[in-house]
Amino acid sequence: MRKGRLLVAAVIVLGAGYLAAQAYSSAIFERELSRTLDDLEARGDLHVQRAELERGWFVSRGEIQLTALLDDWQLSLPYVARHGLLTTRLEGELQLQLEGGDDTLFGERLPASPPRWHGEYQTLSQTFEGRLDMAPFQVSDEQGEFDFEGLALRLSGEQGDLALTGSVAPWRLDVDGERLEVGPLQLDSRYRYGDDDFLQRDELQLAYLRVTQANGPDIALQALGYRGEVRLGRDELTLAGRLSLGEMTLAEEPALSGELALGVSRLNADAVRTLSRELREALAARDSQDPLTDREAEALAMSLEPYLLATLVDSPRLTLEPLQLASPMFGVEAHVEGELVFDGSDIESLSLADLEVASADNPWLARLDGHFVWHDLPRFVALQLGLPLDTEDLEIRVDAGELTLNGESLPPLW
Repeated sequence: MRKGRLLVAAVIVLGAGYLAAQAYSSAIFERELSRTLDDLEARGDLHVQRAELERGWFVSRGEIQLTALLDDWQLSLPYVARHGLLTTRLEGELQLQLEGGDDTLFGERLPASPPRWHGEYQTLSQTFEGRLDMAPFQVSDEQGEFDFEGLALRLSGEQGDLALTGSVAPWRLDVDGERLEVGPLQLDSRYRYGDDDFLQRDELQLAYLRVTQANGPDIALQALGYRGEVRLGRDELTLAGRLSLGEMTLAEEPALSGELALGVSRLNADAVRTLSRELREALAARDSQDPLTDREAEALAMSLEPYLLATLVDSPRLTLEPLQLASPMFGVEAHVEGELVFDGSDIESLSLADLEVASADNPWLARLDGHFVWHDLPRFVALQLGLPLDTEDLEIRVDAGELTLNGESLPPLW
């Protein structure tokens, strides 16, 4: 009899423990999902809403709606979450509405099934891994044909540290006897964010882009790449990007190859954070969640002008490191490097409206100083610029907005 009581007590204890673990698992999932959605809304350019929410210890359901505040689209993510002791498994689909219309992109505008996604959230480590897949589809009418071979994206990581990787399969567009072929595209992005810092790294690799024309030469680009970084630290916001082109051909003849690397530094970090906060508050104060009209966007820009100007107070610098081009077809090679600095002193005296002043009196241009060098200057470029044919390097200077080439002043170009 005593053994029976002990067995019943053990079953009750185990059952209670199991239910408590289930409740804990569902509560942790709900907490982390809410934190993630709060982070998205804190960006300032999205309105985040949850609809048809059903919370449960074993199964939860709902729909996440992301509405762009500075554009005209809405993303809907209905989901089902099945909670286990250590893992919550999710699945759902993705639907997109464009241009304020009631019809959806997938299934109405395009004869394609909505992309499906599934994922797993680990309760103890609080890490997530998910995958989005889109099936191939074709669209054709009397004007042409669009053939898309699908995509697969993977999102993984934890709160404050996310990685996005994936690939977009080749796609083809045929219109009036002309053809555009693109792909495949590989992407790899990393996002790290905290209370006062942010880091985003992106890498894109496109294998090819081909254009077949009815009345012109075929154009092909091979091995296009992009690597970029945005870093918001304690003192400054920096941006860096590198574009590369393996080869461009015209009518199957080599025409161009090269790379371009640019960097922007010394954007005041505190001012960037203040600008971001003011933008979020201005958007949150609107009565409507619809995208901004042109008049509203202009009024918003003017209201944020002091905060935007404040980001330039530390005299931002643009670096070119380097621009390298080679064109066998045109006999041109270029290796250009240097920097351009904007004087941020007394920044309050400027106005965004002055950017439209197209003359030598533009106060923005008067704050530019820079120095660039084009190494191994081609002879025909020297000839066009009126320089001696044996000129090896072209020195380009910008002094208070005035341009000189190898010490010779030029007429204003703006």
